Amino acid sequence: MNAAAPRERVFLFLQGPHGPFFNRLGKMLRLAGAQVWRVGFNAGDRAFWFHPRSYIPFRGTADTWKDTFVALLADKGVTDIVLYGDTRPIHAQAVAEAVKEADRSGKWGSVGGEMRGKIREMVSKEVDWRSILKQFVGFSRRGTRSTTWNRVNTTMIHPEHGPLATASQRGYTSSIAVYIDQSGSVGNSALALAFAELRTLARHTEFVTYHFDTKVDLKSETVWKKSKTPKAHRTRCGGTCFECVTEHANKNKGRFDGYILISDGEAAKPKPSKLKRLYLLVPGSKLLFEPDNNDSVCKMKQPKVTS
Repeated sequence: MNAAAPRERVFLFLQGPHGPFFNRLGKMLRLAGAQVWRVGFNAGDRAFWFHPRSYIPFRGTADTWKDTFVALLADKGVTDIVLYGDTRPIHAQAVAEAVKEADRSGKWGSVGGEMRGKIREMVSKEVDWRSILKQFVGFSRRGTRSTTWNRVNTTMIHPEHGPLATASQRGYTSSIAVYIDQSGSVGNSALALAFAELRTLARHTEFVTYHFDTKVDLKSETVWKKSKTPKAHRTRCGGTCFECVTEHANKNKGRFDGYILISDGEAAKPKPSKLKRLYLLVPGSKLLFEPDNNDSVCKMKQPKVTS
């Protein structure tokens, strides 16, 4: 972020695209007189970085990454950060800390005022939970194909429709299981909020709901299709177990494209999922554990009441 002379610049590379691009870019910067360092998080990062002396392996956890990154900024005198994918958790945290350091030191370099504001907004803006839910449902959709007949100038003859050729139409649909926590801390107002949003996504998605506490209530299975969505109701009143939900979803991986757990998050961490998994947390709650890399977490918020 500092607009110093090239030989005074210190570049810190984080994760990049698969392949040797980051290594080649680092080599060019060293030839230009800059210092270059690379933080590696896995064997792939190490395999494509061919300058061992500048490679820094990170062997900590997600909880220690922030302190490690801040220490690296100070220890190496970092002026520039290079990364690919600003929404990766380690990168988002790094950018946020870099913004704090730039504001503290006043060293934004050649970054203009308008761009500074956009960067600050990027690291501080809270993503609407509805957008996260919509994105999860969209990523879980699968393509479908159907054969059609098109009229073309060809010698292929259909007995009823004349000259024709086959073509295909592609559509998108999905079937997502929704598991509803039956504990008392998941209130009817929170369920109504979640159902209202799912209802808007039911046009291209089939939702199949189940109630659960320490077991999945198979008799509670309800299929949503388009505008035909049920009202929130209860069939159980026990504790909360995510393990039973994960086992049920894994056994039905051929039927569902992903699943959503509507809960307050107060349960032990379940086993890894074979399907995309989203924890949809009711307002004012939080997940009690670190989710797996393939999981998503979405925190609902009650709409603001305007007078």
